[in-house]
Amino acid sequence: MSRTEMRNLRHPHRITLPPKDDVNVATLLLKCPVCEDLLTDPVTLSCGNTVCQSCLPPFDPATVWKFVCPVTSCSRKSHLFGDIKVDVTLHKLVDIVHKESEKRRKTSSSSRSNLARLESDNEDDEETEDEDEDANIMSDEGEDAAIMSDEDEDANIMSDEDEDANIMSDEDEDANIMSDDDYDDASGSEVSWSSATRSESTTFKDMLVGELECQVCYLMYYEPITTPCGHTFCKSCLLRTIDHSTQCPLCRHQLPGYPFFHSHAANTMIQTFMTTLLPILWEERRIAAESELYDEMDDTPIFVCSLVFPKTPCFLHIFEPRYRLMLRRCLESRRRRFGMCLPGRDGQPFHEYGTMLEIRSVEVLPDGRSLVGTVGSHRFRVVERGSRDGYSTGKIERIEDVDPSEEEQMERQIVEANQYLPEYERQLSTAEMITKARAFIDALKNTSAPWLLQRLSTTYGEMPEDPCEFAWWCAALMPVEEFDKYKILQTTTVRDRMLIINGWIDTLREQWWYARGGCNIS
Repeated sequence: MSRTEMRNLRHPHRITLPPKDDVNVATLLLKCPVCEDLLTDPVTLSCGNTVCQSCLPPFDPATVWKFVCPVTSCSRKSHLFGDIKVDVTLHKLVDIVHKESEKRRKTSSSSRSNLARLESDNEDDEETEDEDEDANIMSDEGEDAAIMSDEDEDANIMSDEDEDANIMSDEDEDANIMSDDDYDDASGSEVSWSSATRSESTTFKDMLVGELECQVCYLMYYEPITTPCGHTFCKSCLLRTIDHSTQCPLCRHQLPGYPFFHSHAANTMIQTFMTTLLPILWEERRIAAESELYDEMDDTPIFVCSLVFPKTPCFLHIFEPRYRLMLRRCLESRRRRFGMCLPGRDGQPFHEYGTMLEIRSVEVLPDGRSLVGTVGSHRFRVVERGSRDGYSTGKIERIEDVDPSEEEQMERQIVEANQYLPEYERQLSTAEMITKARAFIDALKNTSAPWLLQRLSTTYGEMPEDPCEFAWWCAALMPVEEFDKYKILQTTTVRDRMLIINGWIDTLREQWWYARGGCNIS
């Protein structure tokens, strides 16, 4: 094994060149899909694709509707093309990558020059060693040819020769040490490549991360959307700011309406850049974003508005910014639902009992308001109240009815007890109370304002046959104040609910408007 090979084993990093994978990958990710060069003045279209500004066709307002995306793989039919500014984030990323690439190219060139010089010096060292070996061989041959008569003189001579050889060996070792020292001095930058390169790579990625931070939440972009003015935000952050203002949070440029960004495509290049070059940070950001959405029901959003019963529909007009945000979070979560409670009294933000609403339909209006169709799912009791970003929340426990078999047993006991009671003390069975309620509803249809009852029937549907559903349907239809209806949410049997409803019916029949054949339901 040559001395050069032995030195390579002692200093394996001497042949290690700086890794440039991160810079090369970043350069590839920032290439224009049209011209395939590094982006110049990048412009991000509403389809999510980014191209060089020079790769776009000239803007002509007369033919803008005929605009065809220059990215051949684009499948979107609609594009916002016209007053689009340079993508600020991608422009900065390109600048960082370009400067880092030039810096590493110069460093790599200098390292190769040092390596070439070292290898040249090593070759000179090997030639000198060969010459020394040849001289030693010649010296040995002369010694073998010489004839000495005195054995002691021969021993002395051999001793002197050995001493000379040792001196030569020491000189060679010194030369070797000097060679190593010269190598270390000349290759100082290469010896530290391993640590220096890691440091450079870390610094490079830190610079990239700094430009991939949303200026609303100050976290790494999640579902990045680039506005026509060239600024990028997380989708949820942008929609949230539009709830309050349609101006860009950074430059105050007027932005398109809410529906435009609601269905807007993410910035494909930034998204790919993060997932490819910064996979660990991106995964942490994704988990954090999803855990915020998937809170299960530990932190249930509460819409404080009105009273809704299970199995009954509820149509809402959502316009307040806090409830717009709440609605978006519900739609993005696995459980598209939220709680509905009456406004509170005695200093409480909302009542203790409410109904869970399942979202069935959403119509987003141009100004960001929403028309939401929901249906009551089940009742709950709030065990702990809270708030989040302006809207109420609560930790809840579900309220269930007693077991049907248990309710049937209770009903049989009442029927049996009625047999031994005078008629005026007898209690109505659940079936009798349902029949009484049905007769009252039919009487209202015949004697009350037809248009009002028609609207109520259209909203709540036809009279259900199932006793449980009928109780909720009848309670919702009754012309009774919501705060009086509230106590029915706390019941756990159909019979208890029908007892309350029949009490309302008796009260309504005694009022003057019912006796005169009129009905004013509010």
